[in-house]
Amino acid sequence: MAACQGVKYASAMSRGYVHRWLAACALAVILSGPATAAEPWVVKGRVVGVADGDSVTILDLDNRQHKIRLNGIDAPERGQPSGFRSKENLSKLVYDRNVLAECGKRTPMAGRCARFWTARAT
Repeated sequence: MAACQGVKYASAMSRGYVHRWLAACALAVILSGPATAAEPWVVKGRVVGVADGDSVTILDLDNRQHKIRLNGIDAPERGQPSGFRSKENLSKLVYDRNVLAECGKRTPMAGRCARFWTARAT
């Protein structure tokens, strides 16, 4: 009879472990769900600042600033060789222009990354 009680006890312990494990997995899915499955959002506005060759600041229609990194661009940072020239060239293309940025993700080092469009020059 003692052996049967031991099996019953072991079974109850493993059920408790499984329940805790499932609860931890469910919590992990809930907490990580919105951050990884977020839909892209669009920022429309005017470029009011160029930080370097691949980062800009957009002032949206509600007068909120968004620091955006251009997706797919790896330009020299300020202080690196050709960093000033890179910033200068991006400024010529986008500064004080209306733009549309489709932001898809946020990265720890780069902030928001976006595909970027400007209106055609007239």
